[in-house]
Amino acid sequence: MSDLLKQINSQINTLKSIANSIKAIEKNDQDKNKRFNILVNEINQLDKQIPKLEDNTIIRQEIFDICHKAKEEAKTIERKAIISFGNELERLLSEQGLLLEGTYPKLKSSFYTITIDIPRNLVNIYFGPEIEKISSCEALPIKVCDEIVKAQRKILERHIDNISFIENLYEAYDLCLKRLGKEKGSEIPVTDILFLLSYITQSSKFMKNPIKSNFVEYDRILFSYDLHNLKSRTYNGHELILVTAPRSKTRNRYDNLWIPPTSGKGVGTAISGIKFTEERHGQRNLL
Repeated sequence: MSDLLKQINSQINTLKSIANSIKAIEKNDQDKNKRFNILVNEINQLDKQIPKLEDNTIIRQEIFDICHKAKEEAKTIERKAIISFGNELERLLSEQGLLLEGTYPKLKSSFYTITIDIPRNLVNIYFGPEIEKISSCEALPIKVCDEIVKAQRKILERHIDNISFIENLYEAYDLCLKRLGKEKGSEIPVTDILFLLSYITQSSKFMKNPIKSNFVEYDRILFSYDLHNLKSRTYNGHELILVTAPRSKTRNRYDNLWIPPTSGKGVGTAISGIKFTEERHGQRNLL
């Protein structure tokens, strides 16, 4: 086949693809979600095909104008969808006693970060910054609210005994010191502490028969909240110190742990280690 025929066939295929996209765009679907998805998909196709047209193609500018108009329509639908999504999610969360803050595409509620991608119909929900991912769901306010409420209940609907928690935490720290051959007062990586703490806190049922069905999950999110919620940080003549993560420990999520701010407002703190040091002279042990 000559180069000319190859070029002609290439242009024919390009024009066929463009024609199909224009037909889809001109079908005015009343369902705004479907309409938006059609526009996004066909705009992507046009953006790929238009550069393949010969510069001297008479209809090139007209096709470009159709694509531009479709982009403007998609932007309008997206803006309205964002406003509607935010208003409805704010209403649903307020019914659960939760506030919604921030601006699209990143919102916050309580301990949670909510990232929204309307074109992909996707929402990701995180505990704290975008590190501890809880779940993903469709960009539907009711589904997002349900996921947040479920995560909140998992954290709060537990019997949290601060005295037992710091006792177990101290025991986990002491065991880590012995395992690693370190002296009292040394810093222990937060992941090492969590590993032992998750076993120390298991029920007698698990200890008697350590099978999966008897294991009670204790993950990074629960540990983070319990450290945040701790009222007194002294035990057995020692003070709990949460070591702020240096920059080098923030690149890998498992090298640090995010702790919510004490006041509930602010960015919180990433810690990389835990240690217990002897109380200063004159300080009263509150436990």
